[in-house]
Amino acid sequence: MNSGFMVYWMTNYGNPACRLFEMTEMSQALKYMDELRSTPGYQFVGMVSQNPQSVGKAGVSDKLPEDYSWTKQHRADGQPDGPKSIMGSRSHGE
Repeated sequence: MNSGFMVYWMTNYGNPACRLFEMTEMSQALKYMDELRSTPGYQFVGMVSQNPQSVGKAGVSDKLPEDYSWTKQHRADGQPDGPKSIMGSRSHGE
């Protein structure tokens, strides 16, 4: 099988484990995760998927929508030259 949902978890004893679900079994995978999370001794429960029907290449697109105008400088108060607060639009020593 080259696709599906893989549920991962770890026990308190440090033993990692996983279980594979078919692409048609998403509801069952989510239910299984819920059961693991509510069972004492299980932690770090998570799920990943591999879908052969996904559209496009995996990753983040560099293309922005035409009306996209958000910038890091304007994120705090919308005023590019306005007063800056402690949590203002400057961060990381900029």
